[in-house]
Amino acid sequence: MLRVMDNHPHTPLKEALPDLIRLATKGPDGNSQDTGCDLIGAVHTKPRDIEGVLSAVQEHWDGPLLCYPDDVGADPETAEEILSNGDPLGGLKTEQYVNHCLGWHRAFPRCRLLGACCGFNPSHIAALTAGLAAAAPGGGAL
Repeated sequence: MLRVMDNHPHTPLKEALPDLIRLATKGPDGNSQDTGCDLIGAVHTKPRDIEGVLSAVQEHWDGPLLCYPDDVGADPETAEEILSNGDPLGGLKTEQYVNHCLGWHRAFPRCRLLGACCGFNPSHIAALTAGLAAAAPGGGAL
């Protein structure tokens, strides 16, 4: 797995990703048949950055994607929408989290592994599981 965390201004994804993906999928010599890299995506990434990360990754990778947002409590652009009662560890609204994940999955259909990182808890994953099942045709898995 190649983990992409965010779009840092000093290392723009558009510039760094082609070489990183080539290294992850072809090895340092560029000739490896199987490096073990099965998926690439956004991990420990603020929700505001996920679409940019996934968009940049899919320009250079045709395999499956993953998306693990982290705690939005430190993200002032998203925190007001997502946080309830101001508690970043226990107050993340599951409905907004699920809506974000479903939106990323719709925008990036190859994003098959959805989860969560810092600041989320099992109730968010349970809600995501239910949301994915409800969104799938016939109520099955997406």
